[in-house]
Amino acid sequence: MRYRVFLNGQSLPVQSCRVSAVPINRVWPGRQRPVEQTADAPFVSFDLPRETDIQHPVLLTVQVIGAQIQTAELRPKAAAIPFTPVQDGLDIQLTRPLSFTVEINGYTDALCVFANPPVARPQPSENLIYFGPGEHRVGILRPRDNQTVFLEQGAVVYGGILLQGVKNVHICGRGILDGSALKRTTPMYDQQPENLFVIRESENVTVEGIILQDAPCWAFTTRNGCRHIRIENVKLIGMWRYNADGFDICNSYDVELCRCFVRSYDDCLVVRAPYLTGEEGGCEKIYLHDNVLWCDWGKNMEVWSGHKESLIIDVTFERNDCIRVCHHAVSIDTWYGSRNTRVENILYRDIRIQADSSPLVPCLEGEQLSPESAAARTQTVISVAVRKLGKILDNQQCDETAECSDLSVRYKKLRFENITIDGDARRFVSLFDSSRLAEPMEVRITGCDLGAVRWNEQS
Repeated sequence: MRYRVFLNGQSLPVQSCRVSAVPINRVWPGRQRPVEQTADAPFVSFDLPRETDIQHPVLLTVQVIGAQIQTAELRPKAAAIPFTPVQDGLDIQLTRPLSFTVEINGYTDALCVFANPPVARPQPSENLIYFGPGEHRVGILRPRDNQTVFLEQGAVVYGGILLQGVKNVHICGRGILDGSALKRTTPMYDQQPENLFVIRESENVTVEGIILQDAPCWAFTTRNGCRHIRIENVKLIGMWRYNADGFDICNSYDVELCRCFVRSYDDCLVVRAPYLTGEEGGCEKIYLHDNVLWCDWGKNMEVWSGHKESLIIDVTFERNDCIRVCHHAVSIDTWYGSRNTRVENILYRDIRIQADSSPLVPCLEGEQLSPESAAARTQTVISVAVRKLGKILDNQQCDETAECSDLSVRYKKLRFENITIDGDARRFVSLFDSSRLAEPMEVRITGCDLGAVRWNEQS
C-alpha cells in the first residue's frame, strides 16, 4: 500500500523508514536483526499555516494507492480528529499541531503524520550550525556552549549528536537525524562508541521539532547528571534494531518531555536510575506529558532502577496516549537491587491506552512459547515489580543465587490515576509480592477504567 498526501491541495513528500514488523527481541548477540523481521513504514511531516485554528482548519487529503479501503482509523482516538471517507482516501480536518497515525485496513501500513507548528528559524550567527535541504554526513556532531543546530525541512543528517559537558545549546528544526550509518559494536549500551542522540553532563539544553530515525541502540539519552533539559515535538520513528529504546532519561534533574511522537522497537519512555558508567544519585523532577507512544516490543512508560544506590523521586507521566502496547503500558521495575534503592512520588495520570484484541505475542529470538505462556505474556496495563534480584552480570544477565540479604528496595507514594483502556488487555494490574521490599510498598490506584474492570480506589 502506498499513499499520496495533500495539504490544502498541495502535494507533500511521503517518506519511508524501516520499522520492526514482528515483536522478537534479545540481548545483543554480536550481530544485528535480520531485515526479514522488518518492514517499510511511510510518514509525512509538514508545518501548519500560522493561522490554523478551529475557525480556520486545514484540509489534509490522504489518497490510498494499491488497496481498497475496508477500514479506516486515526490514532490516538482521544485526539478526536474529524475525517471523511472519500474516493480512494480520507479528508482529514486539522485545527492544531499534533502527531497521529492513519491506519487503513489495520496498522501494518500505517501512515505517521507529523503536523507541526510553524517553525521558528534562528538568525544567522557565528554560533549557528545550519543544515539545509539535502543529505549531510557528519559522523558524530559535538556542539559547543551557546550554539544552535538547525535542521531545515528536507535536510537528512546522517550521523549522531553528542552534547557533553555543555551549556545553553538549542537543537531544532524540521529535518531528520538518521543513524543508519552508525553501527552497534558492543553488548552494553554504555560501551557503544556511536549513538544517535546523547546529552551528557550538560545543562540548559532544548531539543525541538526534529525527526530521529534508525538508532543503533537507545535513540535519545540524557545521562550523568544533566539538568534543565526540555524536549518538545521530537519525533522518533524507524527504530528496528535490537534494544532500540525511544527516550531514556537517566540520572537527570528537571527534564520536561512533551508533545513528542515515539514509535520505538523497545521501550518508549524510560526514567532510569544510575546505571551507566560514572552515574550516581538518581532522577528528580521529571515531567513527561502529552506524548503519543507506539511500542513494538517493550514498555510504553517505565520507571527503572538497577544495581546502584539511587533515588528516583517526583516523576509525572500525564496525558500520554499509548496507541499500541506490547508488554506493559505502565511499569515500575527494579533489576538487581542495591543497598539503598528508593522510588518515591511517582504519578501516572490521565493515561489513555488503545489495546488491540489480537496482538502478536512478544518473545525472545528462538523462544518457543506454549499457549499458556503466550497468553500470560501479552499486554499488562499496570505493572509494579522487582525482577532479577541479585548480582549484575554482563549483557543484562543476573546471578539470582547470590546473597541478597543486604539489598534494600523501597517503593513509596506510587499513584495511578484516571488510566483508561480502549480495547481488550489480557491483564489489567500486576503487583508483585511486596515482601521482597525493605518496607511495604505504597500504591494507590484511583479512577482507572480498565475495560471490564474499574478501579475506584485501591491502596
